[in-house]
Amino acid sequence: MSVRHLAMSAGALVLSLAVIPLSPLHAQAKVKTKANLKADSLQADSKFLHEASADNTLEVRLGRMAERKATRPDVKQFGQRMVTDHSKLEDQLKNLASKNGITLENGFGAKHEQKLDALQKVSGKQFDRAYMTSMVQNHTDDVSYFEKEGREVHSAKLRDLNADALKVLQQHLSMAKDIAAKVGADTTSSTAHAAR
Repeated sequence: MSVRHLAMSAGALVLSLAVIPLSPLHAQAKVKTKANLKADSLQADSKFLHEASADNTLEVRLGRMAERKATRPDVKQFGQRMVTDHSKLEDQLKNLASKNGITLENGFGAKHEQKLDALQKVSGKQFDRAYMTSMVQNHTDDVSYFEKEGREVHSAKLRDLNADALKVLQQHLSMAKDIAAKVGADTTSSTAHAAR
């Protein structure tokens, strides 16, 4: 067999191997891209999901604390509302995330832990004031975050969830300011989260 004939045979073999599998692989890539498009858009929103989840976890834990420690019925009821609403929102976030292969852990960082610790140290009317001041500050920050970052999310389902959550957070902020004024708490919310 001549070198020329050998080279032609090898070339034909390479060409046939290269052409045949490209079509199925190319088709699989298109299908995979379409199937993962929704998950990929939610993956891009991972930071937002984790921040929202951490804030929900904080609100639930603070709400439970208010149910136990608050002296005023309206503060206790507000705490219960936080547990109910933020648990529901957390469930919705986790459901959306898990359907798209994202795991949201229960918990949060040191910043949230400090808020819990500070409220653990106070009781009575001082707790009511400190808790409601925290609620005004937290919900002012949350409304701002959901307004700004919620517009930037890639997933349409997360945008819809964000819009619904934003309405609830705005209601919470209004309620928190009303109750805070009654207990002598700070309603100015002058300390916003500089960085999340």
